[in-house]
Amino acid sequence: MHPTGQGSGTQTAQKLFEFVSSAVKAQSPQREETEQSESELGFIVERVEEQKASVAQELQSRSQSDLVQIINEVQAASDAEVVVDGITYTRTSNAISDIITGVTLNLESVGAGTLTISPDNTAIAGNIQDFVDAFNELVSFIDEQTEFNAETFTTGVLFGNSSVQSLETSLRRIATGQVTGLSGTFEFLSQIGITTQDDGQLFLDDVILDQAITSDITNVVELFTSTNGIITQLESRVDLLLDSSQKGPLTSELDSLTESIDDLNDTLLRMDDRLELFERKIRQEFINLEIILARLDAQRNAFQQALQSLGSAFDRT
Repeated sequence: MHPTGQGSGTQTAQKLFEFVSSAVKAQSPQREETEQSESELGFIVERVEEQKASVAQELQSRSQSDLVQIINEVQAASDAEVVVDGITYTRTSNAISDIITGVTLNLESVGAGTLTISPDNTAIAGNIQDFVDAFNELVSFIDEQTEFNAETFTTGVLFGNSSVQSLETSLRRIATGQVTGLSGTFEFLSQIGITTQDDGQLFLDDVILDQAITSDITNVVELFTSTNGIITQLESRVDLLLDSSQKGPLTSELDSLTESIDDLNDTLLRMDDRLELFERKIRQEFINLEIILARLDAQRNAFQQALQSLGSAFDRT
């Protein structure tokens, strides 16, 4: 037994003995006295029995808690062990996620069972819907940047840009094109419910897509992620257009525009220098003109004084 449990029991028994002794002494100070009535003696016995029952209950409660404490302290934690396909795996946690990719095993008790793993059709359909939404968002952005408004005669920033128009054409061609080399019969997005509308946006039919996923989920996934799949083609096309190492048309266009901007900045700097020189020249000429005007004004005043003097001389004669 755990020392704590033994000590608690001894202390409780000692309290019971002291209570009985004190109760007996209080009611009969001397053994020689025989004046206690039977009712008083019965009261003492009744109190002793009540206290005895209370102490017994306390002892039982303490024993159970002490036993639980002893088990918790003595029992050492052990690693979780599971057998999957005949292979034994040992882990420090009951939640195991590194045995089967994408699956977490939560071990709750000892035993054997069969684990059935099935694809999440809802999650797959959600990812395809995200692809359709992202494609439509890109097409809308390109249309906004390349549009021409016949009423206001305003154009988008990239109106007439051949590289951007080529990109949009490539996106639509890939979305409507055939994907070959797959394991099933699905080779077009239209076969799984994704069709192209008149404005170039994609439309997803959830019913047809669910039927396609249910009938051949592997083929549906290959249609997007195989070496010749839709996603692979789109990534390759975008890399060609944007990767500076491949010198694609958009990259060349951006480089050309960047060079033009740099040239314009240099021209503006040179014009600023010329304007500064011209301003200095005009200021100096203005100052010189002010000096000349001041001299002319002084000469005019002198000439006027001379004329006045001559007029006065003629008046005296």
